[in-house]
This record gives sequence, structure tokens and C-alpha cells, in this order.
Amino acid sequence: MSSNSLLRDKQVLVLDGDDGIGAAVTAQFKAEGASVVSVQVSGTDVVAAFDQATSQLGDIDVVVNAISTWEPLAPESWTSDRWHELNQRNGEVAMLVGQLALKRLRSPGVVCSVSSVWAMATSPEMGLFGASKAALGPITKAVALSGVSAGIRANTVVMGLIDTPALRAVVEQAGQAAGGAGSDNLFDQTIPRVPMRRAGTAEEVANAAAFLCSGHARMINGASVVVDGGFLYA
Repeated sequence: MSSNSLLRDKQVLVLDGDDGIGAAVTAQFKAEGASVVSVQVSGTDVVAAFDQATSQLGDIDVVVNAISTWEPLAPESWTSDRWHELNQRNGEVAMLVGQLALKRLRSPGVVCSVSSVWAMATSPEMGLFGASKAALGPITKAVALSGVSAGIRANTVVMGLIDTPALRAVVEQAGQAAGGAGSDNLFDQTIPRVPMRRAGTAEEVANAAAFLCSGHARMINGASVVVDGGFLYA
């Protein structure tokens, strides 16, 4: 793939989180020739993000939902309030993004959401977060099927152990929630569980998203592309 060509002339809205993935997506999409508006979403106010992108770009071709709210909690610490908060930021936002994409993206358009392997295989302390992210699977497939007639595709990038400061902190929190004393090296100690023997990078997640949002992936619809070095099934 030649530089500055994969997403040339595409107008992109990135819904950014605070774990470094959205920033990597924004940088990679710009490098591939796209015009990008990155928006930090407050609560579930996705409409405002679409409005901001429309005011700056005009039409929108692609929306990337890179929002994740991470909360490692042991089952003994679960509460209804925390579940509602996680489900709003992870599940409800995905629902609203898909719905708005079907109404507001021009054709051919693409919706790409970022999920986590914890939505597919979990542990006690990541169960609540994983359940909130698991909603992205059926939501994405429903949008993919509904969008065919309008020329809108929808896919999901599922990330594994990704080396960003925020996600390193999440692994430490998960260890503490599991009853450990906490260790600055817990992230690195987890790496041997990855068959490729390394953590992924935010740029590798962004590369997968760029491909899925490009014309090279025009026959890929309703798919979940796992970027985890084999971690999920090891």
C-alpha cells in the first residue's frame, strides 16, 4: 500500500477515547490521505460529534468509534450503577453511532468500531467491561446488514494486549481487582501469553482500521478482525 493513498479524499470522524487508540487512528488516517475530525465525546452525545464533523468537513464518509471505558472490577464489586455507566459508554454509544451512520454517512460509507478480546473471552475482573463491549458484535452485524442498500459497511477491530500507557494501567488495575498486590511489571509478565511473544501497538490497531475503512475491504462487511497476535485463543 503506497503512502498517503489508502484513504485519499475520505472525510472521517473519529470518536476518541483516552487510551491512545483514537489518537493513533487519527494519525494513521491522516497519513493515508484522509481529512479527519477527532472528537472527545461527553457521555453519549454522539449527535454533537457528528454535527461538529459535518460543520468542519461537510459530508462524512467514515466514522470510527474508538471509545472504550475500561473498568476492571471483581464480581464482588459490581454495582448496577457501574454496569449502566459501562454499558452507556461502550454499548449505547456503539448503538447510536451505527444508527447515525446509516442516516448521515454518504455512500459508499464505512463504520468501524474498536472492541476488545475481553468481549469474546473474559476473566472475573474483566467480566463487566467485556459484557459491555460484547454488544458491539451484534450491533455491528445489524448495521452491516441494514446498510447494504445504502452502500454503508460496518466492521469491528478487536484488540488484544496493546502497549499504551492507559492499557498498561488497566492491566495493573485488573491484577489488583483479582486480588493481587499490584506490580509495575504485570503488563510485561502477561506478554508471554501472547503466541507472538510481544504486545501489539496502537498503530497496528489503527492500520487494521484503515484497511477496513478503505476500498481494499469493500467486500468485508459485518466482520470482526482480531488484532492480538493469537492471544485470544492461546
